Amino acid sequence: TGGLRGIVALCLALVVHEDHVDGHLDHKMCSKILFHVAGVVTLTLVVNVTTAPILFSFFGIAERGAGRKALVRHVARRARVHVNKSLHDSIAAGQLPRSCHLSIVLKDVHDLGVAVKAAANADKNGRSDGDGQDPGVSGTRRLNVAVPDVRRLWKAFREHKVAALQSGDKLRSFKLGDQLEDIRRLLHHQTICPQHLSIVREVFLEAVRASYWEQVEEGRFALSAAHMRVLVDSIDMAKGKCGKRLADWSVLKEDIRLSPAPGAAQSSGIGARLARWCDEFRAWVKGLSSEVEALQLIEAFIRAHERAQVEIAAYFGQDASIDSGEEAYVILESQISIFAATILHASVASPVQRHISTTQESYRLFTLCRNYILAAHERGVLRGAEAEQLMEPVAEAMRHLSARLAHRPLEGQKLRGGVAAMHEVEAAVIVQRAYRRWRMLRHVSVTRLASASSRRS
Repeated sequence: TGGLRGIVALCLALVVHEDHVDGHLDHKMCSKILFHVAGVVTLTLVVNVTTAPILFSFFGIAERGAGRKALVRHVARRARVHVNKSLHDSIAAGQLPRSCHLSIVLKDVHDLGVAVKAAANADKNGRSDGDGQDPGVSGTRRLNVAVPDVRRLWKAFREHKVAALQSGDKLRSFKLGDQLEDIRRLLHHQTICPQHLSIVREVFLEAVRASYWEQVEEGRFALSAAHMRVLVDSIDMAKGKCGKRLADWSVLKEDIRLSPAPGAAQSSGIGARLARWCDEFRAWVKGLSSEVEALQLIEAFIRAHERAQVEIAAYFGQDASIDSGEEAYVILESQISIFAATILHASVASPVQRHISTTQESYRLFTLCRNYILAAHERGVLRGAEAEQLMEPVAEAMRHLSARLAHRPLEGQKLRGGVAAMHEVEAAVIVQRAYRRWRMLRHVSVTRLASASSRRS
């Protein structure tokens, strides 16, 4: 940026020196301006540019820790495996062109893999990193990290899971629940490096951020730019706490203000009323006073964490399975956050939840229709006027859905026409969900009774 600022300043000084600001300055003053600007630019390029890398290296500001280097190596290895698997599948299926020289392709792929591996094992200055390097932070800089507490983590996981099951809300299945025993084994038998754990949290948060934007593109929710900024800001603020915990939910929860349930008891003291007014004002400033917007943020958070759990296992491991204690720790922290978000989600009345989920699903399907029409236009199937003709009713329908989403239904609102208006497929789905929930609660209660009896014996 120093060179860019120098170019702009030097150009402006040359303009002043040439036209004398339409005669308002004499030649001597314009020459002085040019001399001083050129001197500052020269010092910026000669001093700042040459000394900044040395200072960055001395203080360890720009150096990557061993965790980041391990992530780069894992991604490079998975890229090589992906390319080799694609080539072998093409050979086995006989999909290579007959005129293709297979030996040359194999050599090119091999050379590419060697080059990618060498690039992954070298730092920015071209020096090779040792795979057996200590997983601390390079340079003199040290992260403000806390020692991981595995027992407290498991206790929080069990408590939040039971609370989420008892909340009455639909509990999403743990994406990596089939690897729960592997997680337990890794946490109890591996030593967790606090510095590496901080790096895994940071990468996990970046995966959550990417998932937020993917959900916007998929039309999962209809939030304004201000509300989307709340999600992104929660990631930025949580990255500063990666050394201690995965904190994006605690940050986001502070920006979510759900109105109290009707008839809920409220303190009438001056302090309580003042605190409630402050909360309402803060929610108004953040633009999150509506339950509709708050629930959309909660659901976006849950989806993003579910996707990031799968991605983080693939980034840091040999495959999609969890194979390090740091991965297992962060995934459990993420699942605890999902349980906490589910508990808050359940505090909203069922008619509101039903209203939001119904409108969101319609909005997602409308977005698919819009994207299909735009893709047909980009590929030349539709002309501009024809695509605009089809997009007009879609845009109008999406605007109608956005207006409907902002309307909060009444607590006693029912389906039009009563139970007879319910579709038979929807009735079957409701029965299936109730049965699955009953079976899950029964399994939890049986497990708790068995553990209690084993402790007594």
